[in-house]
Amino acid sequence: MKRTVRIASGQVDTPPRIALWALAIHTFTVGVIGTAIIAMITRTARAHTGRELVAGKVEVACYGLFILATLVRVLGPWLAPQFTMAWIYPSGLCWAAALVLYCVRYGAWLVLPVSMASRVEELVLLEAASKRDPS
Repeated sequence: MKRTVRIASGQVDTPPRIALWALAIHTFTVGVIGTAIIAMITRTARAHTGRELVAGKVEVACYGLFILATLVRVLGPWLAPQFTMAWIYPSGLCWAAALVLYCVRYGAWLVLPVSMASRVEELVLLEAASKRDPS
């Protein structure tokens, strides 16, 4: 059984296992890498600005948008390959919305100076870590 998959250069007949391989690659790139990126930059930004390392509503919304982008990008073409491009656009919008949401939430935190209280807390944590590891 052959399946027609739309590629940038036009429509190409491909065996189902190749189409499934392409969807698996997109699951990894859109879902795993995207979610890992947002997890790393939120955790790093919170730590560097002296905030608690707890995911709030904004972070959960960012993760959810990346997961939704992955589901739309992978399941849509798998269920209706003739509308592949129609699935890519909403997936990309979810991806972009997650990053815009991150920028709105973290932009001011990363641009404005860190308060003195968080600096003192950071120094206390560094001192405690250096006492545990004398090297």
